[in-house]
Amino acid sequence: MLTEWWEEMYWVKSPRLTLNFNAPLPLVSGPGSMSDRLATKAFTEAGIQYTIAFSATELASRVAAVAAGLGIMIVPERLITRGIEVANDEDLPSLPHTRKGLYIRDALDLRSVEGVARALETCIRPTSSNVITVKIPDRPKMRRRKIQQA
Repeated sequence: MLTEWWEEMYWVKSPRLTLNFNAPLPLVSGPGSMSDRLATKAFTEAGIQYTIAFSATELASRVAAVAAGLGIMIVPERLITRGIEVANDEDLPSLPHTRKGLYIRDALDLRSVEGVARALETCIRPTSSNVITVKIPDRPKMRRRKIQQA
């Protein structure tokens, strides 16, 4: 792990979309995504019926579907863009904060990619979050063994 933080999640919708809690709520779905898992769990625990109104693996497609008024979905604050707004309906279930981060596999020599990793971190980490940063440890260089040929 290089750095980690917590982010608040929000229900978002088109300003033109009015939610009707007497019918299943339209969910914009990203199959297998954390947003999808959080939404379906929140709906199930709150006893709210929902229907998949649109499904796509690409986040940009899902945001466009929400902006077009096809349904609601869950995003962190940094992904709230023009054309969508926070759905402040009190009947929507509350959402947990989620842990986000920049994670690097243990076997990688972090010194060789530290500049790129820090640049990436500044692009994806929101400035308003509670950030826990971990110092990059110095790793001993690995010795290469000679392979003996038979």
